[in-house]
Amino acid sequence: MKSRGFTIVEILGVVAVIAILSGVIIGGMSAAKEKSRDAERYADLESVRLALRLYKETFGEYPSTGGSNDWQTVCTNGSVVGGPYTTSGANGYIPDLAPDYILELPTDPSGCEDVGTYNGYIYTSDGSDYKLVTDGSAERGDLCKLNEKYADPNRTTSSVYTYCAIYTPGAATW
Repeated sequence: MKSRGFTIVEILGVVAVIAILSGVIIGGMSAAKEKSRDAERYADLESVRLALRLYKETFGEYPSTGGSNDWQTVCTNGSVVGGPYTTSGANGYIPDLAPDYILELPTDPSGCEDVGTYNGYIYTSDGSDYKLVTDGSAERGDLCKLNEKYADPNRTTSSVYTYCAIYTPGAATW
């Protein structure tokens, strides 16, 4: 009597097909996750831009960090003076913007990646001008994938990391 079942070759063939399909699906999900994180960054930058405009209409200036080189962030490797900063109140990385002008300051959807001195969203302002940058956290590539409008003119497009930013004209070169 002949036994019925699968040969080892047939089983290995099915396993190989499943592995290939899994790789294709996971690869597609990875690209979708990158696009989703960048879409969140776009929304974050636009929300902060609006909140900063409202703040300036109220006070006549932007929330100041003390100068164009005083970058503030919730993400740091410990070299930010005066930190750690939070997402709200006077100790927010954008001082006093939240909760009155935006419910809470956003944090990068990738978290705090270890890419250098700063990472995630960083902010600086002298009161007259401001700049908010996705410092090394936007999805990797030669340009800011959010839109050319968000490309940071002070960071090279050949950088290992991609920087996107919102800023006033006076802060473009910070």
